[in-house]
Amino acid sequence: NEVGQLIQYKSVNTVTDDPEAYLNDLCDQVIINQSLIYVGSICAIFNIPLLFIFLSCNSFRERFLLLITLACADLLNCISIVAQGTHKSAFFLEVISTSLMPIKTPFDCAGELWLMLRDIGGLWAPMIQVIMGAERMLAVFKPASYNRTYSVRSISPVLFSILFVIANLSAAIHVGWTNREHKVKFYCGRKSAFGDNYGTYIYV
Repeated sequence: NEVGQLIQYKSVNTVTDDPEAYLNDLCDQVIINQSLIYVGSICAIFNIPLLFIFLSCNSFRERFLLLITLACADLLNCISIVAQGTHKSAFFLEVISTSLMPIKTPFDCAGELWLMLRDIGGLWAPMIQVIMGAERMLAVFKPASYNRTYSVRSISPVLFSILFVIANLSAAIHVGWTNREHKVKFYCGRKSAFGDNYGTYIYV
């Protein structure tokens, strides 16, 4: 077990000349990530009544499908923020208490649930907003086409947004798999898991 632990973990002393200051910095990270739990929870609380209003009325469900999807995506994004705060704060506390950091690969990071949720939340809602903006442009410049294809558009944009997220996640996981022999920062992140290019793409 001790040998396995040496393979999987490394001491804080191996990455810094001042372990005490390094661990103090991690304490600050704990506070920051714990605050994310509250921020995400508050945002989720605001989303739940909105979803309830949309889903409780049959006419709303038929007419505002894209808005309902956006509300679902926003709720998922809020949940992902809570998951990130919960996971990282607990993770940093463990490192602080043991002074040991796990050695991870991009594929290890890609498999963490909180990171997958953050990725979905970072992709889905913005794509729906892009689609809504495109629809508004179509309504202004091509009103006849907009009205003629309304019933089809109500379903197809939602399906397109879901396929967009699935395609991007698949590409991200593939990047993590191809780089599985590399070592990354122990606390993971999108750039660590999926590469610098993909991480920049998500943030932009």
